[in-house]
Amino acid sequence: RQRLAFLAGVLGQWGLPVKTPAGGFYLWAPVPAGIAGGGWGLAETLAADGGLLVSPGDLYGADGAGFVRIAVVQPMERLEAVADRLSGTSRGAAR
Repeated sequence: RQRLAFLAGVLGQWGLPVKTPAGGFYLWAPVPAGIAGGGWGLAETLAADGGLLVSPGDLYGADGAGFVRIAVVQPMERLEAVADRLSGTSRGAAR
């Protein structure tokens, strides 16, 4: 729960509001308007800017389109590194 809440807060500060799940260890983040390439584009931006590897939601079916799925399975030290990287960037809406 601590890691889920932490990463959800980091993403929210980055301009990507995410709700923490009632169970499980996945965050589903909606793709904001203006992100070229939808979930694939957001996945690319998060990897490039934060070193955060996520899955485009459409890999999981039509209901996942418009989202990315984030498995929060890394230790807190790695999530803190993602937070540090993302704090120096703005959301890549123009990409």
